[in-house]
Amino acid sequence: MAIETAQIKRIIHEVYPKIRTLRRDLHRHPETQFAEVRTARQVVKHLRKLKIACRTKVGRTGVVGLLKGKRPGPCVALRADMDALPVLEKNRVGYRSAVGGKMHACGHDGHTANLVGVAHVLHRCRDHIRGSVKFIFQPAEESGLQGGAELMIADGTLRNPKPDVIFGLHTSHVYPVGTVASIPGPCLASADFFDVRIHGRGAHAAYPHKGIDPVTITGAVIQALQTIASRRIDPLEPVVVTVGRVSGGSARNIIPETVTFGGTTRTYDRAVRRTVRRQVQKIPKDVARAMGGSAEVDYLECYPAVINDGKVFAFLKATATSALGRRGLLEAAPSMGGEDFAFYLETTPGVFFWLGNGSPNRQLHSATFNFNDRALKTGMLVMTELVLRWPDRT
Repeated sequence: MAIETAQIKRIIHEVYPKIRTLRRDLHRHPETQFAEVRTARQVVKHLRKLKIACRTKVGRTGVVGLLKGKRPGPCVALRADMDALPVLEKNRVGYRSAVGGKMHACGHDGHTANLVGVAHVLHRCRDHIRGSVKFIFQPAEESGLQGGAELMIADGTLRNPKPDVIFGLHTSHVYPVGTVASIPGPCLASADFFDVRIHGRGAHAAYPHKGIDPVTITGAVIQALQTIASRRIDPLEPVVVTVGRVSGGSARNIIPETVTFGGTTRTYDRAVRRTVRRQVQKIPKDVARAMGGSAEVDYLECYPAVINDGKVFAFLKATATSALGRRGLLEAAPSMGGEDFAFYLETTPGVFFWLGNGSPNRQLHSATFNFNDRALKTGMLVMTELVLRWPDRT
């Protein structure tokens, strides 16, 4: 007999105080990518008290817990990221960051505490679980280069047992507390990065004809890169090419030898992603050569796009609506942000969804962002229901 939502809510109400305490403890002690040692230790302490088997140092500092039901069945995986950001906190709260220049500015303290809370709730509902639940506590989502997801997968996170489905959430200041939001298909873009070095020939600024100006070449290259989205890709395909850093020169009256710049590209479609990469590698060299200089390009493919499975999304929608009410699941807008949850979705069907934080004036990655503790109850409820209602468990 299936457990009723009202019973799950009562359990959540009972475990909520300790999970809120954990969330604030994690907020006070933020750890950045691949340094989440204390955070992992706190997670393991809770899991072992629940007698949930866990592996540590997965993908360097990750933790994987496995809760087995009493009967055979599918494996449902749930993922939370643990890392903080190198941001100096401006919040005036009693649990503000005690680590100078680091804070949980993206809500990962809430994600971690939420998943620990789900483990507590499911442990008390374990008689209703067929199969198993895999709890993935991941480091270094904020890396931007090789994130923790890749390393955890390489370390066997998606084996023994292999998940049949996976769910991940992320707090969002856009949506109100008590709601979740998602969308089928493309949800978040691939996130790739590039660095370009433009080489010219130095000269006195008063005699530009005696040199080859890499500053002028750089300007032309940056302008030309914008034609990738406007002239090389179907206008109906989302593409972003952004240059976010330019560096060169040492004085106002010297034409430098070299200028460097770097940026990022974002796409959804794999073929478009390949086209954008080829163009970013080609355009700087062609433009620089035409202007008498030369260029070197380093292009780093990092996170693929997050593509939500349509059938799993339909299940999320039905489950969240049942648990939270008719307006509990909102339609999310696709984002050009990136997330390494995409790596899990390359081999396992699943859905990434947003957890309403209800703080529209406190944006992610800002020095004033703070996870709303009230959202923990929503996150625990939805994730618990997803596990217990997964279709193959009926």
